[in-house]
Amino acid sequence: MNGRVAVGIALLVVGGVILIARGSKREPDIDQATYNYLVKQELTRKTPNGLTEMETTALIKERKKQAAGLLAAHGLSSDGTIGSIKGLDRLVDTDPEAARAGAEALGVYLGEAIRSFTGGTWTGEIQSGRLDLELELPDGAHIWPLERVRKRINLGPTEGLYGYAGSLAGRRTK
Repeated sequence: MNGRVAVGIALLVVGGVILIARGSKREPDIDQATYNYLVKQELTRKTPNGLTEMETTALIKERKKQAAGLLAAHGLSSDGTIGSIKGLDRLVDTDPEAARAGAEALGVYLGEAIRSFTGGTWTGEIQSGRLDLELELPDGAHIWPLERVRKRINLGPTEGLYGYAGSLAGRRTK
């Protein structure tokens, strides 16, 4: 890797130093073993709340798939749009037990729908066997979609998910 020009699209930042960039930035003079070690360290770096970025991404992907199955089983849209969040409210109203059992998955679905128009980054941890995910929006605001779904299930329609998501529409950055 000694001094070759990077042509890929990967970007790795370690300690504020860009190791690889798209275009014609020059790679630093490091050997392959050091490079592999740094890549592994970055991919397995713990987020501030405990899970690695890879673990968080895998959990989100799994829960999103579960939510789509749950919504589909109830004849509701799972296209990830803000409009589909009306289906989350409907599910909670018509089958609260299914909603309670799938609360984590529905919370991820809510967060991913919001993230689709605001942008943002997930971080997470598992506390006492319970998944706790936080979505940091590009403007620095922090939201907890899983907790919002649990609140909707426990407190009823006054905590509507569609209205909540709509209130975040002004934060659209994408």
